[in-house]
Amino acid sequence: MKTTPILFLSLMLAACEDGITTDAQPIVSVLKQDGGCFALMAGAQLEPTLGVAGTCPYRGTTQLTAGVDLIEVVVDYGPDVPFSGTTMAPPPNVVVTVDGVDVQEPVTLSDEFRVGERAYYIATFRAPKGTASTDVRISASVNAGFQTLVPEVLTISKPKVELVLLECETGPCDVPGATGSVHVHLAVAGTVTQYVTIHSTLDGIPQPDPVPPIRTFAINNRTENTSAIPTPAAPDGTLWTISAQIEDGPLTEADAHIRAPEITTELTCGTACGLSDGNPVGLEIVTAAGIRPLEALVTTRLNGIPSLVDVKVPLTKLADGTAHGTLGMIAPGPSGTWQIDVTIAGYSADTIVTQVQ
Repeated sequence: MKTTPILFLSLMLAACEDGITTDAQPIVSVLKQDGGCFALMAGAQLEPTLGVAGTCPYRGTTQLTAGVDLIEVVVDYGPDVPFSGTTMAPPPNVVVTVDGVDVQEPVTLSDEFRVGERAYYIATFRAPKGTASTDVRISASVNAGFQTLVPEVLTISKPKVELVLLECETGPCDVPGATGSVHVHLAVAGTVTQYVTIHSTLDGIPQPDPVPPIRTFAINNRTENTSAIPTPAAPDGTLWTISAQIEDGPLTEADAHIRAPEITTELTCGTACGLSDGNPVGLEIVTAAGIRPLEALVTTRLNGIPSLVDVKVPLTKLADGTAHGTLGMIAPGPSGTWQIDVTIAGYSADTIVTQVQ
């Protein structure tokens, strides 16, 4: 918000009546929130007499995180521009430029603070989001004749996600393909809720995002969340890379190796079946309860000629963490080698081979 030339002229005339030079400038201090306090990072040192509350006893860095860091700009009109008790100081206009271009970030301006005849304001805003730059400048002015450009140049980077694959906290580990989920813990600095996008690749080949963007929630001085990511079906030994990012910010990655899930099959007559043409026999299938889809496909061949092809067998989850399915069959004739193959989610069990008399 800019004052009119008349208002600024009145300000300068009042100053001249007290013998003040007309080259007075606002004293600008830029602070960044760090936990429970604000640390000075650029501009003039704050004068203790102003009584600005909540400041840190140390200096902060000039590195900002886009959309996360909360910034305070103290605009002090200084001892050379006194105001009487009945005169309100004109509010300043605080401008942030990134690569020389004004950014339209919402700025909250405090009411006027007074220490005797000395006036100051505090402007509060978030670091500009959606951009990264090594040329961020802050200025404060009433109009062209009363303004200050903070000399320090700030830098801004996009927020980075801390990603931990809970099943593989110490490094890449093995996870069964198409079975259950792994769990990612996400954390982002600052207290601003974020939406984190999860990507994945299989042996470096991009896959559809496995889950919608995950929202983080403030915990202490950062935002966090934990979410389940379904384990994909992929060939045994495939490298599965999970990555997280906010918008087009930096990626954080974690790896796991996909392993074939354990699938066991057995005929109800045992391993040494004495089957004849037309004998009934059952096929029992056992695997992990979390496998997807929860069904098996059974194919049989007699002397290499298919008898059953991809017959679906539903699986039932049991309390012990396994899934079971059973298929009733008739031993085919006339005689020969009977081969039984079972697959679940593309993974194959060991082939059963028995003789039909």
